[in-house]
Amino acid sequence: MNGDIGIRVNAIAPGPIADTEGMKRLVPEPIKEKLKRRIPLGRFGLIKDIETAAEALLRIFIRNSDID
Repeated sequence: MNGDIGIRVNAIAPGPIADTEGMKRLVPEPIKEKLKRRIPLGRFGLIKDIETAAEALLRIFIRNSDID
């Protein structure tokens, strides 16, 4: 992603993450099932998925990227 003044950013932009407090307490089970049906992988992400993406951004030469 490029900013107007040439600032480049690496970003991780996940969808719903299953093992977060918000998903556990705030999203009712019927809504979770509806959401899962709209996700091509058929499951919510996990905190470990975000950790893996962050480690990849830190270890290899990546710039100007958005990981969805």
